[in-house]
Amino acid sequence: MNEMALLLGLLVVSYFGSVLLSAGGRRNYGSPAGSHWLVLGFILGPHVLGVAPRGAISSFGPLALVATAWVALVLGMEYGHSGNRRLSLRAFVTGFVAALVSAGLVGLAVYAVAFWLLKVKADDARVLAAGLGLAGCETARQGVRWVVERGAVRGSSLTLLEEIADTDEIVPLLGLAFLFAGVPSALALVPISHAGWLAITLLLGFVLGLTSAMLLSGVTAATDAWSVLLGIALLGTGIAWRLSISPLTALFVMGMCVSVGSRHALELRPLLARTEAAVLLPTLLLAGASLRFDVAPASWWLLGLTLIVRTLVRACIGYVLALATGAQAGKRWPLGLGLSCTGAVSVLVGLTFAFRFPGFVGNLVLTVAACNAVLGDLLGPAGLRRALVPAEVAPASPTPSPS
Repeated sequence: MNEMALLLGLLVVSYFGSVLLSAGGRRNYGSPAGSHWLVLGFILGPHVLGVAPRGAISSFGPLALVATAWVALVLGMEYGHSGNRRLSLRAFVTGFVAALVSAGLVGLAVYAVAFWLLKVKADDARVLAAGLGLAGCETARQGVRWVVERGAVRGSSLTLLEEIADTDEIVPLLGLAFLFAGVPSALALVPISHAGWLAITLLLGFVLGLTSAMLLSGVTAATDAWSVLLGIALLGTGIAWRLSISPLTALFVMGMCVSVGSRHALELRPLLARTEAAVLLPTLLLAGASLRFDVAPASWWLLGLTLIVRTLVRACIGYVLALATGAQAGKRWPLGLGLSCTGAVSVLVGLTFAFRFPGFVGNLVLTVAACNAVLGDLLGPAGLRRALVPAEVAPASPTPSPS
């Protein structure tokens, strides 16, 4: 009974998301990272109201896994493009370096504190450091679009932010593949190295994408491609999860291959983009209901440390980028805070971690990813608006006419 009620609620949220997206094409679901859906899920979850019991939430784990993989497929289809325009090499390099620096510095800080001060086991500390670094190193595409819709002034700073937001998700998605490859699968009959599992992940995505492109070549209209994409996406997600490799990475690579190799790519991108909200909103709701704030002191120390270090690192990166684009002195730090706005990709990374590493590690990564999203929605939009949206000028009082 609880499962049926939860399923009905998720379907309603999914329908609501599709209606939101179709009405004007907006993709900022109330807040840039959709953190209000996380908060709502937490309130409805077992820790507050108990409307969604833990058992019912657990039964929807496979559905959430498929949903996260589907969003990764959509991201792969759109990667490297802003609408129908292909992004420049500068965009790829800047987005990749910014996300990599953010993930690396946060990961180093987490590892140092977890291993040396909190005495967390070395293996757990490494996985935690990598997970917490990846779950917050990308910039919300919806955050940049949010400020554009509110009258941001076109210029080099806004263009650079748009390019970063459209390219930096490759770091957490490829980072997941690298991290998951380090944990051997129990199904392997022969020993496979770390590099071997990483190659298998990328090869799986390439084969799925190539197969999809071949099957789509015989399709006359892009709207007839749903059965092909959905079937292969489900197959790829199942294979990746069965092999204990990253399904998000495999489906992301699949999307990039379809985008490059299919003659229907221009038509498929907007079609798949319209499904993003309908899939993402109920997934965020499930992620919020799955949150567990562990009472262990180490969890609270690492949670606070990650939020502080990540905010400072992102602010400094934003300040450097603002300086490079010639932004005014008073708008450099607000623009830096704007990079605190993390996207829903970070929450999906945290949710995948919770599935792959159940217990202390997975729960902490998911919790920090959710807190990053909430904090980013509080700081990021305000900083972006202050830096990029011109202040409204009060109308001048009329000059009294001479009597």
